[in-house]
Amino acid sequence: LIEIFDTYFIFKITSIILLFLIIYSVYRISGRNIVSLWLIVLSPALWYIAPWINPIQLASLCLLWSYYFMQKYCQLQKVRYLLWSGTLIGLGWAFWNTTFFIGIFLALVFLYDKKLIDTFYFIFSVLIGLIPLFILDSTLFGFPFYTIIKTTASNLSATFLGGIYESVSSNRSIIPHILFQ
Repeated sequence: LIEIFDTYFIFKITSIILLFLIIYSVYRISGRNIVSLWLIVLSPALWYIAPWINPIQLASLCLLWSYYFMQKYCQLQKVRYLLWSGTLIGLGWAFWNTTFFIGIFLALVFLYDKKLIDTFYFIFSVLIGLIPLFILDSTLFGFPFYTIIKTTASNLSATFLGGIYESVSSNRSIIPHILFQ
């Protein structure tokens, strides 16, 4: 967007548009419940994030609709809702890596008592949603899984070793707590 418009202003407008889409989505998903609408409109967290330029808004929108489609899948047992849910998790993950962890919890909560084939459908649809990330990584780095491996390795490093070059405090590392407690 910066290459096209030569300004950050478009990013700000895009963030505001995404927030309004989140507000409208919550209103629609809640069955046009006016109380839900007012709760999301008056949420301090929503307006705190409004001026930021980041991918969280787009990932949140994908995650919200993924949750909705997963609920529909559990109610109606139609695989198309499961595929939509997984694709939106993958797309959200392509924009913001933390969506991966939320997607794991979503899958665990909703798919624990379902057939194993449904889990494979979900994983396959997540990979479909990740196609934009794979294309970008292939173009920039020549390897489609670059971002996924880099992010996973850094998260594991921060969790178990306290980060790379002490970027995360050692007292937050899990290894010393396991070894010396």
